[in-house]
Amino acid sequence: MTEPARKINELCLFNNKLYIGHGDYGVNTGPTDVIYYDFGTKTWNKEFTVDDEAIVLYRIIDNKLFIPGVDACEKENEWDFGNYYELTDTGWKKYRTVPSAVHVFDIAKVDSSIYLATGEVIGNDSLYIAPGAVMVSRDSGESFNYSYTSPSDENLVYRIKSLAMFQGKIYAFPYGYSFYMKNDVPSEYLQYYSDPYTEDGEDYYLTLEPNLLGGADFLVFDGNKWKGTDIIFDDKLCNINGYAFKDKLLLTCTFGDYVSSVSAYIKKYKKMPANTRNAMYVYDGKKNVKINFQYDLILDVLVKDKLIYIMYMKNNVYSIMSSEDFSNWAFYDIPEEAANPLSIETDGKLFYIGTESGAIYELRR
Repeated sequence: MTEPARKINELCLFNNKLYIGHGDYGVNTGPTDVIYYDFGTKTWNKEFTVDDEAIVLYRIIDNKLFIPGVDACEKENEWDFGNYYELTDTGWKKYRTVPSAVHVFDIAKVDSSIYLATGEVIGNDSLYIAPGAVMVSRDSGESFNYSYTSPSDENLVYRIKSLAMFQGKIYAFPYGYSFYMKNDVPSEYLQYYSDPYTEDGEDYYLTLEPNLLGGADFLVFDGNKWKGTDIIFDDKLCNINGYAFKDKLLLTCTFGDYVSSVSAYIKKYKKMPANTRNAMYVYDGKKNVKINFQYDLILDVLVKDKLIYIMYMKNNVYSIMSSEDFSNWAFYDIPEEAANPLSIETDGKLFYIGTESGAIYELRR
């Protein structure tokens, strides 16, 4: 297994097993094995192989385990359809039924309908668009149609990165980025990029675009139609994710101009880029309140039983904070030997911390 393939993007406890999501779909390390640790037999096991470049998310829905196929690596026509996977009573089942979905990022279910957050490429090499979409299936995943599509732009790639079920509605969180040439980036912002993305001998500077949907921070589906909602009121918002917890929605936000990969910049320069700021908000469906807490980077958010856990980095120190009400917080230091943590899971007694190196650490709460 190559070094990028070892990175632990996700940890998930299911049926007394610890499933790990590993790989890197940026450098294409797939196909990817489904691996778990069985606490009963105390053994590691390979259960299945997904035809995707990585596993970055597991979802437990109706007591079943699902994997969104983040980047299909089929032998032929890999961009024609996207994948997702379901662990059934007889083993894993692959659904290659999501039209034009280069990336399937997330999955949600409402009654018998399945919703997927995707990044699409529609067309061919000479004529195509790359919108974000929410796809819906009403026949148990056998076929999908478009429930929502973002705008499209010849110079932008749009994505719907995550979904959250909140107060009986589906919340979808979009983002988009441009491929700038070096001359397209104002000189004062070049210092805030890490390394360019190289393709066909050309260097590109991937840049998150602020105010992507013209004032809509996220999208809400009430069962009939999608509607953009603006609650942050900051036109520099360029990335947002939501996590439903009890009767609230945690929103993690990134703001700035010419923002690239914040994590890559921090890894290279050991500090936050000065053009970028982050903030967390709590939304109750009508109003939002900013959490008075300074941090550099959110690594993972976990909702488990009666608590929400946030793994974050501040001043190059990694920690976990937890709360049952967004008002009172407990804090846990992550030891230095658990370098470059990416993911967390807990059984209520121990934290399991997945790292970039592929090591998994136990931390007593």
